[in-house]
Amino acid sequence: MRPKTMRKAGDLVLIGVIAVFALCALARSRFFAAEGTWVSVQVDGTVLQPVPLSASDTLLIAGPLGVTRVIIDGGSVWVDEAPCPGKICKAAGKISRAGQSIVCVPNRIVITVTGKRRPGIDAITM
Repeated sequence: MRPKTMRKAGDLVLIGVIAVFALCALARSRFFAAEGTWVSVQVDGTVLQPVPLSASDTLLIAGPLGVTRVIIDGGSVWVDEAPCPGKICKAAGKISRAGQSIVCVPNRIVITVTGKRRPGIDAITM
C-alpha cells in the first residue's frame, strides 16, 4: 500500500493560512512592543541601580567570572565585552524594547529593558 501524500489544494491552503497567521502575529508583536525607558541590571539576583535607556553610558559590571562591559547609547543597550567562554550575551546584540533581556548565565548577569506599553493598550496576549 502506498503512503499518503500531501493533497495539493486543501493542504496547501491550510499551510498558507497558518503562515499568514504566524506572520500577522509576528508583525503585531513588533508593532505593539513598548519602547524601553530603563535598563535594569541584576548580578547574582541583586538588582543594581536602574539606568535610563536615553543615557550614553558604559557600565562595568563585576560578576563571578570577571567584569562585563555594557554599553548604553542611542536608546539601545548591548554587551560589548564579557569574560564568559561562549560570549552568547555579546552575540545577543542591541536591545531597546521593554521586556527584552540579555542574560550571561556563567557570569550571573541579567540585563533587562523596562518601560510602559504604548497609550491605549491595556494588554497583549501572545
